[in-house]
Amino acid sequence: SNEIDKMDNVLKNFLGFVKQESFHFSDVDLNELVNRVLALATYDIENSNIKVHKDMLESLPHVKADRSLLEQVFLNLILNAVHAMPDGGEIRISGKSDDRFAEIMIWDKGSGIPQEIQARIFEPFFTTKPTGTGLGLSIAYNIVKSHNGKLFFNSKEGKGTVFTVRLPKGTEDE
Repeated sequence: SNEIDKMDNVLKNFLGFVKQESFHFSDVDLNELVNRVLALATYDIENSNIKVHKDMLESLPHVKADRSLLEQVFLNLILNAVHAMPDGGEIRISGKSDDRFAEIMIWDKGSGIPQEIQARIFEPFFTTKPTGTGLGLSIAYNIVKSHNGKLFFNSKEGKGTVFTVRLPKGTEDE
């Protein structure tokens, strides 16, 4: 069944990022990656009556990354933002960089993450969704961490949430 296939994929991915030698690092253009992920999420975005505003630096640096894993991270964050606004709304995606890192922020104007669960949202199997596995954010967090990056968030109840993915620029030699 579809659900079982989904779980199977989740577990494969879960086990996949444990073995870092199975990563396929390449030069990744973050602007292009975000556009691709938005294209993948178009159906959910449009069906949820959500507008996306992109405010990306043209000159956003490239990163050395496993493209498909990073896509998963951003897809997860964008779909979470969509789910945070069941009555429609707005997602803002912005990107910036300094001399060492590129940062992409995904803002939603949803209900926010309740203070009492904020410390737990990256735990495996923690979910507030009736149909969620509770692995999405945990996997995203671990993928970003395994790229020597950071995934963090700021959320105010009733106001919304911003997730930030910070990745080292791909110019330095490993």
